[in-house]
Amino acid sequence: MDLEHNRQTRYEQAIREYRGRLPMVRIERKPCGQIGRLICIVAAHYRRHPQDLIRAWRGKEDIRVRHVAMYLAKELQLGSTIKIGEAFGWRDHSTVSRGWKRITAKLETDEKLAAEVAALRERIVNEL
Repeated sequence: MDLEHNRQTRYEQAIREYRGRLPMVRIERKPCGQIGRLICIVAAHYRRHPQDLIRAWRGKEDIRVRHVAMYLAKELQLGSTIKIGEAFGWRDHSTVSRGWKRITAKLETDEKLAAEVAALRERIVNEL
């Protein structure tokens, strides 16, 4: 277990060092931990693959789903904004905060989104 963890840690460190230098490289990694399980639950709810929330692709619908997942991760206090950003493909903590603010603002006006987020929150609390 420690050997596998060290291997993954070294791999992630190498990716962080070369991030920005290789713009066309697609990094596929399996989400893990509580935030990873949250990503899988939210992705399944919206009929997306968990990698759609992690990869750099910026499709409009994927961004909304990613922001919902980031919002839930922050609201359920599954980690700092830095940890949440790392789980979502090494995004910056300000990206997590911005996604949280956008969803918070939309929840006040969009009843359908509010119902979806409430259902997801209940499911995540029960499954984590």
